[in-house]
Amino acid sequence: MSHPQRNTRFIRRTLYSLKRRYGGSVTFHRDSEVLDFETGKKAVTKTVWVIKRAIVLPSDVQPKFVYDLSFIANNKEFTMGGIFDAGPRRIILDSKDLLGYVPQDRDYFTFDGSRYNIVGVRRFEYNTGYIIVGQEVKGAPVREVHLVSARHRCLFTQSAVI
Repeated sequence: MSHPQRNTRFIRRTLYSLKRRYGGSVTFHRDSEVLDFETGKKAVTKTVWVIKRAIVLPSDVQPKFVYDLSFIANNKEFTMGGIFDAGPRRIILDSKDLLGYVPQDRDYFTFDGSRYNIVGVRRFEYNTGYIIVGQEVKGAPVREVHLVSARHRCLFTQSAVI
C-alpha cells in the first residue's frame, strides 16, 4: 500500500472517531447578490447546506484580555484594556459529508442557536476534509431551517367502515 493511501485511511478513521464523539448538526448559509443594472433591482439568492455530522470542537470558555494599543506601543503605564468573550468555534468537516458544499470565507454557519461568520477555512491533505473557524456574531438573526419531507406534505386520515 502506498504512503498517501495509508495516510488517507488514517485521516478518515480519525474523522470517523471524532464524528462519533463530537458530532453535531451544523447549517451553512451562503447569500449571493446579483444587481440588474437596467432596473437597479438586487436579487438575493440564499443557499443552505445542512451537515448532520460535523465535528464541533469545544469553544474557549475562558474570557480573553486585551491591552490597549498605547500600552503596547509606548510601553507606558497601564491605561485601559478590555475583557471580552471572543466566542470562536472550530468545526471539522469530512469531505464525504459535504453534499457538494465547498466552504468559503463569505459564508456563515449556525450552531446551537448562534450565528458564526467564517474567518478561516483550511483544507486537509488528500482532500479528506476542512477545518473551519467561525467568529460568533452576537445579536445576529439566526434563520431556522426546516427540512420538508414527503411525510410533512401529506395528510393522513383514518376511516372506519361500520
